[in-house]
Amino acid sequence: HWAYTSPEWFQRERERIFARSWNYLGHASQLPDAGDYLTASVAGVPLIVVRGQDGVLRAFFNSCRHRGTKLLAGEGQTKLIRCPYHSWAYDLTGALQAAPLVEDDVAGRKGELGLHAVRLEVLEGFVFVTLDAGLPPVAKAMGSLSREWRGYDTGNLVCTRRRSWDVKANWKLWYENYNDSLHV
Repeated sequence: HWAYTSPEWFQRERERIFARSWNYLGHASQLPDAGDYLTASVAGVPLIVVRGQDGVLRAFFNSCRHRGTKLLAGEGQTKLIRCPYHSWAYDLTGALQAAPLVEDDVAGRKGELGLHAVRLEVLEGFVFVTLDAGLPPVAKAMGSLSREWRGYDTGNLVCTRRRSWDVKANWKLWYENYNDSLHV
């Protein structure tokens, strides 16, 4: 069926579903220390999630404000988010700290040139992001889920192992396959 194979339809799904929804990215335990980060893509948009020196998890577009270069890849630990192209450097709050070779040009505007933030919320230890700043809080969007998790203490779970697979299939096939009790 064309809804499973059309690139145009998939682009509409990215824009109308994934860009306008809360998207699960992982568990807070995956980023226990200041400077721990992971990268992900939501609706085709590359993102960074990083734990700040203040312990707060933040999400940013994974794109340097200077020339748009991807800043980080995979997962890891960093003290500064440094662009591999011209070495612009951002702290863990996304604030611009250094802009080599153009320091004089940006001196009065550093506060305006930080990384663009993406809305991030943690629900019971689970990290969610959205590209839609107008969505209700994730707790409201998830409905009764927090109540159903009560007793499991999910906020104190620790991720000990993670596996991921690239599946060459439409996301709906993957979802439909695991939406019945036979495969869960």
